[in-house]
Amino acid sequence: MTSLLNIKSPALRFSDFKKPYVGKPTSLFLKRIVKPVALQDDVNYVEIGIRSHGKGIFYKPDTTKQEIGNKKVYWIEQDLFIVNIVFAWEQAIAKTTEYEVGKIASHRFPMYKPDPELADLDYIRWLFLTKKGKHLLELASPGGAGRNKTLGQKEFEKLTVLLPHVEEQKKVSDFLNTIDKKTNLLKDNHTLLEQYKRGVMQKIFSQEIRFKDENSNDFPNWKNCMVKDITTNFSNRNKNLIEAPVYSVTNKKGFVLQSEQFERKIAGEDLTGYKIVENGDFAYNPARINVGSIAQFHGEKGVISSLYVCFKTDESVTSEFFNHWLTLDKTKSDIKRYGEGGVRVYLWYPLFSTIKIMIPCIDEQRKISDFLDILDNKLRFIQQQIEQTQTFKKGLLQQMFV
Repeated sequence: MTSLLNIKSPALRFSDFKKPYVGKPTSLFLKRIVKPVALQDDVNYVEIGIRSHGKGIFYKPDTTKQEIGNKKVYWIEQDLFIVNIVFAWEQAIAKTTEYEVGKIASHRFPMYKPDPELADLDYIRWLFLTKKGKHLLELASPGGAGRNKTLGQKEFEKLTVLLPHVEEQKKVSDFLNTIDKKTNLLKDNHTLLEQYKRGVMQKIFSQEIRFKDENSNDFPNWKNCMVKDITTNFSNRNKNLIEAPVYSVTNKKGFVLQSEQFERKIAGEDLTGYKIVENGDFAYNPARINVGSIAQFHGEKGVISSLYVCFKTDESVTSEFFNHWLTLDKTKSDIKRYGEGGVRVYLWYPLFSTIKIMIPCIDEQRKISDFLDILDNKLRFIQQQIEQTQTFKKGLLQQMFV
């Protein structure tokens, strides 16, 4: 605490503020708000919870007086600082809004109203989402790991926090809130574009939407076949111990370097049973294909564990078209259906290859892939903007608070 209190101003600050920060106990600027609920019969209540890492408030299913029992519960007001004492050390803190009015919280969610002359609510929330804020919450949460690290309310009220003047607090919180709004807008745009892509893909692959050739003529009818009619399963063993990166297939990122997944280093002699994959090849984990562990390889050459099923498309279908087909909701549903079974389900190539697929001619495949690639590029660009904005905000949190 001493080292923190010796710092009187942050590394990054608005130029129109010069006065040093002042250490104040939380009890000075946060007033506990307690409004007990007199539970009634035949009334449904909505109880709230708070996610860790500043991810906000969530609502639990409706409950009743009988289900609540002897537990003490309290009415929630708007614009309060609220904390989950069980996971405060994991930054389970939030700000209440008009949406929480009329809902209830148990005794494990103490609520505080900032003194408007001394503290800005949004600033206090941002402060406790910084590393320094997490450190303060941990100081007030004695005990072992997990549920034993409960926030002591007396300890919390004794914490000394370095604060600027309230006007500076408001300027900082307004700035950070603006960045949050931009991030949320980007996330909304990403979600909407994903929904559009999903909808248009369904129309394309059901042939409700058709492309035309360069002369505005219709392409030939699509052909009905099975995966085995247009792909070849292969097991190209790494007998010559080629020097190539070792990959794994994940359900979210597709092919990733194995070094990113595991800390252990793969010895050269251990690669003899691995399979060689080249640009355009496909691989999937037969035990996890039902959750999306299937992907197309992009790169010159790599090696992959023998546990993966590897295959490639033939000349009648482009790998790009097939890769888009794999992302269809219907295709995912078929994969799960074919893999139904016990606790651990394996979908090997002989069964996977019997899944039905409709394919157009090569020229229409390319037009479809080019169109969907444009949407994918836009999605990647928005995702990059989201990540850059989040990184920028993370840096500001480190530099704008003490």
